[in-house]
Amino acid sequence: MFSLLRWHTMSRPATLLMTTCLTSLVVIALATTAFAVTAAENERSSRDGTVEVLWESGYAQYDTLLIASARGETVAQYPVIEGQNWVITGMEDGRYQFILESQSSSKFLFTLGVTHYSLSAAFSLFVAGLVMFLYLLFTLIKGERSD
Repeated sequence: MFSLLRWHTMSRPATLLMTTCLTSLVVIALATTAFAVTAAENERSSRDGTVEVLWESGYAQYDTLLIASARGETVAQYPVIEGQNWVITGMEDGRYQFILESQSSSKFLFTLGVTHYSLSAAFSLFVAGLVMFLYLLFTLIKGERSD
């Protein structure tokens, strides 16, 4: 059975090209998924329009989680259910304020800045992946023919 499997060697330039492409893809992936560290504790950022609000014991006295845009318009409202976290997705680019409200009081939680990935960055990652895939196919087909 092992006689059917063969190891194919790649030239040194091809190996360097593959290593460089893989390294650059890893670096780009790590850079784009890293969260921005902000100076203020009540300031958050999101690159994909998603945020998670974790439950804290003091939230039980409030009725509603309110999300307001930078202009003060209410974007969304969610009920406060004791012990339940909120995961909010699908937010557009912009700045949002998260506020807990009840009949008698309100509490500002944090400000969220949403900036989605640029289309050019997504397209460049797609092209890099496509080049690597085509090179892999070329290498496999070339190796198959030389056997």
